[in-house]
Amino acid sequence: MLTGMGERLVFDTHRFVRDLVSAGMAESIAETLAEKQVELLSGNLATKVELAQVEANLKTELAQVEANLKAELAGTNERIAGTNERVAQVEANLKTELAQVEANLKAELAGTNERIAQVEADLKAELAGTNERIAQVEANLKSEIATTNERIAQVEANLKSEIATTNERIAQVEANLKSEIAT
Repeated sequence: MLTGMGERLVFDTHRFVRDLVSAGMAESIAETLAEKQVELLSGNLATKVELAQVEANLKTELAQVEANLKAELAGTNERIAGTNERVAQVEANLKTELAQVEANLKAELAGTNERIAQVEADLKAELAGTNERIAQVEANLKSEIATTNERIAQVEANLKSEIATTNERIAQVEANLKSEIAT
């Protein structure tokens, strides 16, 4: 007979040996098997009371693990909430900085546009002045060309007059030479 924690487990070793012997096994072997069976059963079987105790222990441990996990989860949720607050603050700071950068860039762009407009106006004024100087140079050149043409015409007229005079002299000299040759 086996017992365990207030419960009894009954194993009839005499009947076990008798059944094995009647099946043809030697009595000494059957008795050895009965002893080994008792050792096996007493070392490896749990009673209902033992199982209930293990179940109660596991439930207690499970409840403790659950409580620990809930506490850890609450702490994690608190850290997440703190992190969310910091993220929201960083986001607000970044939005403020971004708005400031945008305002600065818009102001800088407006200043650049004003400088571009001023440079454009200066270039237009300078171009107008340059065009006036070109027109003046052109008028001066036309005047000088006209004067030069007049001088050329005068020189040409003078040359024609001198050529005519020279031709008359040549004709006179020729006539004189012919008259001298004829005499």
